[in-house]
Amino acid sequence: MDNLAVKVIQYIKSRNNSFKNAQGMEIDLTPENKLWTCLHSSSMLAESMATSISTEEDAIGDFIRLFNLRSVEDIEELGYNQAWIRYLNGSASIDVVPLELDGATITFRIYKSKTIVYSTDLYYYDEVYKHLTLPEDFDEYVTKYANRLLIAWETSLKIIIDRMGLA
Repeated sequence: MDNLAVKVIQYIKSRNNSFKNAQGMEIDLTPENKLWTCLHSSSMLAESMATSISTEEDAIGDFIRLFNLRSVEDIEELGYNQAWIRYLNGSASIDVVPLELDGATITFRIYKSKTIVYSTDLYYYDEVYKHLTLPEDFDEYVTKYANRLLIAWETSLKIIIDRMGLA
């Protein structure tokens, strides 16, 4: 492990393995020394949707490389632009929570020549054969496929009710 990697891990451990930096990005360190981030963005989409950009567990070297860190101090500057670049490069996902779907999260992730759209809450999966790269694209997707998403939401409720034996 190089010197910067050691310093980054020490920096995050000195903050109880979890903290929010100056830009509002949450950064967490797992017991296996993997890092993940989450940045909630209220201004990215329509007011009727909560939005966040997150990275999955990165090895320390990937975290440093993918966020282009040159020093430990750079951690405090990680924010919207860096998270957005990670999304565009396929190494982050955008979560959208339309209020009309009662808290169900819809996740967008760029993969090769398409955007994967899924929701574990709704048992929903779709592939869009283009990159959704603008904030308006997510809002447009949710609006365009509102009926499909509502049907998935109703179906997920039925599954939950069946599993609980309340049917």
